[in-house]
Amino acid sequence: MTIQNLVRLIGAKLLNEPSISNVDSFTFNLKDIRHATAFIAINASEEDVEEAINLGAYAVIFDSEFEVKNKEVAYIKVQNLNSALFKLMRFTLALNSVKFVRLSTIESAILSKCSVDKKAIFASENVHELFMQVMNAKQDEIFFSPNLETIEKITSVYESISPNLEVKPDIDGSIFYLNFIYEDGYFKLNFPQIFLPEIYGILDYMRENDIEIKFKDGRNLGHFEPIFVDRFYDVRHFGDSYRAFIVESDERLFLREAKFLKNKFKGEIITFSPFSNDIESDIKYRNLSDLKVNYNFRYALVLGNHDEILAMLNQKAEEVTLFDEIEE
Repeated sequence: MTIQNLVRLIGAKLLNEPSISNVDSFTFNLKDIRHATAFIAINASEEDVEEAINLGAYAVIFDSEFEVKNKEVAYIKVQNLNSALFKLMRFTLALNSVKFVRLSTIESAILSKCSVDKKAIFASENVHELFMQVMNAKQDEIFFSPNLETIEKITSVYESISPNLEVKPDIDGSIFYLNFIYEDGYFKLNFPQIFLPEIYGILDYMRENDIEIKFKDGRNLGHFEPIFVDRFYDVRHFGDSYRAFIVESDERLFLREAKFLKNKFKGEIITFSPFSNDIESDIKYRNLSDLKVNYNFRYALVLGNHDEILAMLNQKAEEVTLFDEIEE
């Protein structure tokens, strides 16, 4: 990229008239500088800039105050570095026809439990890491991200994955496992049944875009997570009790899961949500201890934090252990 085009593209001011005319790469790190690199001076000092130039940088891009000390190198000042980075990313994506795919909350969680081939890239939440991903992207690569705000800063054209709402599990067993046939393959996964539409949609999208995907361990998904308990609310191993709390942190998924469970199990289901939240549920709780109701439920769906609820349930056992030690 020529210096003139770079300055115009990011709305910058060129503080000198350098002898060099173009750059061929960008970096934030001194260790990655090579001949004709543009050094993006994030939290950099005067000494960092001097070292960058000594290492071969042809340009320095910054939004702070640096004195021009080398007339051959381009000193490029912008109002805001992050804004400049997004402008460069937008230009690069348009130039290389690289695609972005917006993921839903649960699609993102499912894909975090999968392995995919190299052409599928999970966009970093860190702006600087994302910048390097985009600037180094190849033409056939596809970026996946749940962050719509970030995507729209980079491109106005993006795709999404369409869940298949018509599919059903082939074997209607445990709600925490999936058995189904897709194309010519049989899948037996430890993902919750309720998310089969998203899994099917992911398989469709990957097949259409020639991306190989393999599902790994679907436990600890972060959504629809069970905590099995006995009638005394003591925590039991997975499947060792007929009853369980199912914890969900996302409000939209909570409502969908409540409908799913009540349609499937009728009166054996109760739902909890915080008193401070206006979402609809059977019972409102002020404290997590309020979850210990005198009701013989099969599954209790709770809008809350899985780790906090698990800690509350384990607290009784810890207190008894401590008391026993004192008695001894």
